[in-house]
Amino acid sequence: MMKTTRPTLLCSAVCCVLLSILPAAYAQNSPAATPAKATQIPTGHFFASHEEGAVRGATLAPDGKHTAYLTPGSSGRFALIIVDNAQKQAKMIKQFGDSDITNLHWVNNKRLVYSLRDKSNAGISFNPGLWAINLDGSDEKQIISHSWNSESYDTGTSRFKVRTFDPNSYLAAVLPNHESDDIYVVTYISGQGFDRYEKLSLSRVNSKTLSKDVIPRPGKIDQWLLDQSGEVRLLAGETDGQRNFYYRASAQQEWQQIWRQAAASNTMHPLGFDADGKLYVSYAAPGARNQVYRFDTAAKKVIEPPLLALKDNDFHGELLFIKGKLAGAHFETDGRDSIWFDPAMQSLQKKIDAKLSASNNLLYPAAQGGPYVLVRASADTMPVNWLLYNQATDALELLGNHFPQIKPQHMAQKDFVRFQARDGLSIPMYITLPKDSKGKNLPLVLLVHGGPNVRGVHWEWDAESQFLAARGYAVAEPLFRGSNGFGQAHLSAGFKQWGLKMQDDLVDSVQWLVKQGIADPKRVCIAGGSYGGYAAMMGLLRDPDLFRCGVAWAGVTDMQLLFHPIWSDISDSALAYWVPLTIGDPKADAERLRATSPLTHAANLKKPLLLAYGALDQRVPILHGRKFYNAIPNPKGLVEWIEYDNEGHGWTLLKNKIDFWDRTEQFLNKHIGPQPAASAN
Repeated sequence: MMKTTRPTLLCSAVCCVLLSILPAAYAQNSPAATPAKATQIPTGHFFASHEEGAVRGATLAPDGKHTAYLTPGSSGRFALIIVDNAQKQAKMIKQFGDSDITNLHWVNNKRLVYSLRDKSNAGISFNPGLWAINLDGSDEKQIISHSWNSESYDTGTSRFKVRTFDPNSYLAAVLPNHESDDIYVVTYISGQGFDRYEKLSLSRVNSKTLSKDVIPRPGKIDQWLLDQSGEVRLLAGETDGQRNFYYRASAQQEWQQIWRQAAASNTMHPLGFDADGKLYVSYAAPGARNQVYRFDTAAKKVIEPPLLALKDNDFHGELLFIKGKLAGAHFETDGRDSIWFDPAMQSLQKKIDAKLSASNNLLYPAAQGGPYVLVRASADTMPVNWLLYNQATDALELLGNHFPQIKPQHMAQKDFVRFQARDGLSIPMYITLPKDSKGKNLPLVLLVHGGPNVRGVHWEWDAESQFLAARGYAVAEPLFRGSNGFGQAHLSAGFKQWGLKMQDDLVDSVQWLVKQGIADPKRVCIAGGSYGGYAAMMGLLRDPDLFRCGVAWAGVTDMQLLFHPIWSDISDSALAYWVPLTIGDPKADAERLRATSPLTHAANLKKPLLLAYGALDQRVPILHGRKFYNAIPNPKGLVEWIEYDNEGHGWTLLKNKIDFWDRTEQFLNKHIGPQPAASAN
């Protein structure tokens, strides 16, 4: 019998010195805070992202003297705030009445860039635009248009002073050394759909004058990597089923191919250059996991041994540089973690972890050095908190957190386990049990992540699992075969296994939980969105004796529609290389795709299903749901249909989030019954 455990990198309580340093707000939002008299937590508290005092997207200026972050302004939309770290003064420098500021980056110590997102229309906007502004709010320039109503755009094909880049343009990068006003912008020149990288143009643009230089490229390119001075040193793109990597040591030299791999391969990913021009990559040797290596551009190979090797996980994360030197990395195992090569940062990590011992703490030092360090603190029971640490004074101050209304003392713990599938494959899984429950014979919601070839579950506070646990349900989230982050063998074991072995893993996870005495075998519901919605429907159709009910949103019902030029937004390159490898070929695998489509078996549905779609969904169009619903002989009374006119792939608007999860609660209560509801202030 396997014992459930929490990730071992964390301690159990906040030390007392923390409470003497930080404002009372952090004490109230830390996992160790003392519970108060409780009432049921409102649904909106779990899903409201724009609550007063919420802080998102915090980022430290390159010299560390200022911090920028986003918080709801007087309009209720996310506004740009600049904090003078020494004076501890915050100033709102920009807000909009109809859009949220997002995608915030420092260009240099005096200037930032940002984009917009209109959440009044469920975020259905593929044209975020781009603006540059000084930290005092002066010299604002629009670089990329947010609308097609503008009269003149840059074509992205020549050198000249531009007015505004057209809305098919996006921020590509800021310069790592932050020593100029320049940024990089990528433009989709023409064509329709999402796959236009053969017509991309990359430009280096001055964010004040809007003058630009177009970067020459050797062919179809969809990826760029800058060195620490801001010059493009590496390019990558796909041709004829191969992914090619090109390098040049200076802007005066020609591009040279240094690596080639199958287009659908995860063998090598470039990560960054240091100030000496050393290239760091994530690389997976045959049969091994992706780890961090130096790459020899002259010899065109990785340099053994790896700089960072994880035992049970691929490296998925980011490298951190201070003054151009590789200082450390953030990554994820069963929880988020860090490693520091810089001795001073090693010591600082230990000091911060001692102060914030109940949370998982990622440190972000200033790129150009200095005493200030930004801290991202989170835990399974605590939404992300942003804090600022001053090494000179040892002061740790709370900037804010993602969900101010959530009180960690009322949240449920999320534990990490592994179980063996029927064929012996080890499957990771997270389990969230209702707070203060005995953990036995509970009604279970099997929550299936989307993707599916992603790391779909994390050891952090999660609105969906916490909401369900607060309503009295055990929640299990398996990282079934095909999930990313646990080695190529775990990923590839899920290839072409939609509805087959991937579905077996879900069944095996429930049976394991029943065997442990955690789940009541007569009260199990399967739920999920996107691929998870597909799996929920397949669960009811394939294993009706195991699952009493299902909740599916934005779920695929007809596998062949994934290949349709109108009813799919999968890119041409993915359809050519990745999809045939992971899902199947629409011709060679046509019979299997038909057999593993929920639509094929819709007439056999016998168990109740809550089925929801957004009318504006381009990833899984509502046609999937309508075809499935219409194929059921008597859907009324069996299927509860929900359609949100102003939503896309998942729910963005708060009113729809509350409506959907309230309906889900009522549906679950009716069919598998809750434990006594968890509560809060």
